[in-house]
Amino acid sequence: MRKIFFCLLIAANCITYVNAQVFCDGIRYNSTIFSSVDTIKDVVYGNSITNTGANLILKMDIYQPAGDTAQLRPLLIFAHGGSFVTGTRKDADVVTICNKFAKMGYITASIEYRLGITSPFNQANTTLSVMRAVQDMKASVRYFYMTAQTGNAYKIDTTQIWIGGSSAGAITALHMAYLDKTLEVPVYIDTAAVGGFEGLSGNPGFSVSTKGVINLCGALGEKRWLENNDLPLVSVHGTNDNVVPYGTATLYLLNVFPIMPVDGSGALDLYADSIQTESDLKTFIGAGHVPYAGSAAYMDSTVTHVKNFLFDHLSCNLISSIPQIEIEEILAFPQPSSGLVRFSGINEKEVSSIRVYDLKGQLIIDEVQKGNLEITIPRSGSYVAELVLRNGTSRRIKLMISK
Repeated sequence: MRKIFFCLLIAANCITYVNAQVFCDGIRYNSTIFSSVDTIKDVVYGNSITNTGANLILKMDIYQPAGDTAQLRPLLIFAHGGSFVTGTRKDADVVTICNKFAKMGYITASIEYRLGITSPFNQANTTLSVMRAVQDMKASVRYFYMTAQTGNAYKIDTTQIWIGGSSAGAITALHMAYLDKTLEVPVYIDTAAVGGFEGLSGNPGFSVSTKGVINLCGALGEKRWLENNDLPLVSVHGTNDNVVPYGTATLYLLNVFPIMPVDGSGALDLYADSIQTESDLKTFIGAGHVPYAGSAAYMDSTVTHVKNFLFDHLSCNLISSIPQIEIEEILAFPQPSSGLVRFSGINEKEVSSIRVYDLKGQLIIDEVQKGNLEITIPRSGSYVAELVLRNGTSRRIKLMISK
């Protein structure tokens, strides 16, 4: 029986080793496959003290593809814009983005975070407001790790958690990802005044590890906080942004108060390339601040750019992330098939059952095998067959049925 060393690219007759990773078939997460989304509103993920001393209950809205049966999904956490003084988790741009990605099969969340900048509006007080937002975003990440370890009600693959946001929300995600060492905190900031570097916003003891950053018109206090081979970064930004600079320039609060120099998406992308940190920036030539918020064309372009980057980074699409184990080459024939599919390349005595999933992750066939290694699929379309082995492992292969 012929063997191969598992380093195959995903193709029609390629298999992936099944482990605790998201379900991939080449279409899910790469296109809209769900027609509707279930929204869980007002989910409490923590609480903390605002800049005025008030206690704020922190909430988020969670978006899931309706009718999804996949056991593990990547999670995208988004924070809204508003210059750290306004905005809500229900802002139209983040809600649209959350819905669009949920319809591709992701689970998404729009979080609220503490707003408010203490007067005077200077560099120190503005940076403290960013740190408070970062602490809240960390609490939201810890919340999902906590739920994943206590039943995983949201069916999250914790190796695929991305943080991001729009404008101030993007600034928050960038600082959470790259201002990740206490020694990097500017000397003029008293972290003790906001509850320490990690903060006290909730869910202590759980991880804040993430896969990467979705930066929509954001900036970082200092590009040098990015390090060699740091978290991957995907960005969009307009060159005529007069709120958050595209390059390196002074950030103005509410377009009035000069705060400090920052490095916008253009500067971050160039610097990331120079230190071998993966970055992919879509530049909107001549566009202003958050152009996707008022234009369907810009929104579609933004979602497509981010979607393509994320899809390339799913664990099931990364050869380097798959254990290099020796497995048997399994073939399905004919392909495409009119309905009856036979499998070869594995001893039929090793297979206990064959399951077939549609592209939404819905199990449509689960048959005990009696030695013939074949299955009949009654409808046209793309599917994934899973051969469940008697040793507890399984193998998957993509199928195409054409009637």
